[in-house]
Order: sequence, then structure tokens, then C-alpha cells
Amino acid sequence: MPVTAAAPLADIVLEAVTECEVLAPEGAPQLITMASEAEVSDCFPMLLTEAPQLRIGASRGGTQGVASASANSLQSRVQFHARLFFLDPEGNERRLPDGVPVRGVVGRQRPQFCQTNLAQGAVGFAAFAGDLVLTHQVISLAFGDAEANVVLCELPGAPAKTQSWGPVPPPSDTTGTLPNRFFTLPRGATLAEMDCEVTGDDGRFDAPTGNFALAKDGRPASLGSRSAPVKIVLKPKWQFVRFEYFDRHYGVSDHGGENVAMPAVTLEGFAAIPTSDLDAPQTRSNWWIDPGSDGKVIQCLPWFKQKSATGAAAAKPDAQTQLRFALPADTFVQSESATVRKRITATVEQRKPAPSG
Repeated sequence: MPVTAAAPLADIVLEAVTECEVLAPEGAPQLITMASEAEVSDCFPMLLTEAPQLRIGASRGGTQGVASASANSLQSRVQFHARLFFLDPEGNERRLPDGVPVRGVVGRQRPQFCQTNLAQGAVGFAAFAGDLVLTHQVISLAFGDAEANVVLCELPGAPAKTQSWGPVPPPSDTTGTLPNRFFTLPRGATLAEMDCEVTGDDGRFDAPTGNFALAKDGRPASLGSRSAPVKIVLKPKWQFVRFEYFDRHYGVSDHGGENVAMPAVTLEGFAAIPTSDLDAPQTRSNWWIDPGSDGKVIQCLPWFKQKSATGAAAAKPDAQTQLRFALPADTFVQSESATVRKRITATVEQRKPAPSG
């Protein structure tokens, strides 16, 4: 049994697992030697605990520990691997795209975190500390704090489902048509705040807190692997709305006096009624579906955060949520025919009232 130094339970270090790193056998804690803060900083970037008695690190080139000038205690290393998915408005399970920033958060009292990006929808973290520390610790995941945290997907009718990550795409033409359907991921949202379905967790996931235990049977133990990561399916609550209007030109002659659906727009959703223009929306999306292929467009807005930071129920949307169009000034809907309607940015001439009579 490895000898460990006595330390507060919060003394733990976390880093992302890289593709080039040589790993210890799956499920087995890796023993490494403690190092001073200067030695660790010279070897690779990582987060260090505040307590100087536990400075630990390992070479990214392999499993050999970093020699310590100040301590000679052995430490354990456990890994956590997970792959993230989401459910789209039509119930399809999709992998979150590469590039999405994700934080691993470890610790209870003084959490440490490390941020990396998804690769093939997966993420891996390694935690370093003494056995006693790891036995009482947990790890969770959160979205990174990135402004351009946008998931881009294919347009309706595309032959294949695609997912990518990046900023909101610019309009592809003057009508405001976008080349992708997209939605934003909530910045910094944790598993405790989102509804999700977890499998392959060996019974170590606690849904109310969003935490995974770093120990099994009283000993530190890795969870998931690169070949068999824990599967996490995020289940946002999708809000479905249709915006209709009466087409004054074709409404009577072609639509029997009935309203018609407005072309898809970008919607913003606020968890509470905003008090100023500076309030940031909790969700943003232009996702739309046309189930009947008849132009009756339905807009879809995802609400990922369904609980408070402590896991208490805080379902959205509710009576306090508010939707807002995110459109350029002077945006109008133009009916080119009875079946073709487009958004346009109207000119001064187009905005003039039509002659009476």
C-alpha cells in the first residue's frame, strides 16, 4: 500500500489527459512522486493546490514521476473519461462536436478545475493526490467559459446529420438565411444544473450533485477509459413555438383567410424578464423544423439549465421566461409568392406606406 502524506481533503491537482500521454493500466492508480511548485511549473502547465506540502506532477511523456527536492511521499493518480451527447428537438441523440470547451472540476471544499476541448466528443482528466484525499473526492464536468460556445448543425433536409463548434455563422445572403441551424451552450453550466442520462458510470454518478466518485470500495479508482468512456447524454428542455401572421397579399386568395408561418429567425431566451439591454440571454437558437414540409415552420429553443447550482429544481421555461427576436434593424418578411416568404432588410423605399385606394 503506498505511503501518503497527511493533508486536507481539498489538496488535489487536476489536469487534462492528452492523446500523446502514456497511460498506466486501465483502472489502476498510478504512483508518482511529489514535486515542488517550481519543478511542476517547469514540466507542464497545470493547476496547483494552495497547500505547499502537496505539489505533485508527472511527465507528459510517460508514467515516470517528477523527482522531488522537498518530499518523498508517493501519490496516486486516477483518470476520468467521458463522452458527451445531446438530444436534438426531434429526439435524435447527437455527439457534442469537437472543440467544445469543457471543464473538469474536482474537490468539494476548494474545487480545482482544468479546461480542455472535446475530441471525438470525449474528454479525459487525471487527478493526483494521496489515497486518503482521492477516496473522499469527486469529479464533475461543466461547460467552459467561452463566448463562442455554439453548436452548428445541418439544415433541414440535408442528407446527413453534422455537428461542429464555433461562432454564430454570418448570414449567407441578404435575406438573413444562415448556412446552419445552431444553438448556444450555457457558459459555465454544470452537470448539477442540467438534466442528463449517464451510463457506464459503475454506479458512481450522483445525479442531484452531478458528481462522480473517484473511489470504489474505499480505494481510489479510475472511471471510464479512452476505449470505453462514461456516456453522458444531455437532455435540454426544448421549447417549440410557431410565429404566424396574416399575409395581406396572398392571405385571402391563397390561404383561405388563415395565418401563415413566419420564416425562421434567431431567438433568445431569458430565464427572467430582462431589466436592461445588457442582460445576457440564457439560450439562443435559430433551430427550426418543418415536420409537414409545408412551410409551417416550428422554432426550437433549448433550455439546458433545469436546476440551481445546488441541484434544486428550477425548470425552464416558466412564467418568468421571456423570448426575444435577435434580428437586424428594419427586418421585414417579404412574400415573393403564395408559398415563398423571406426575411429582408428593407430599404427606405420599401418602408414607405403603400398608396391608399
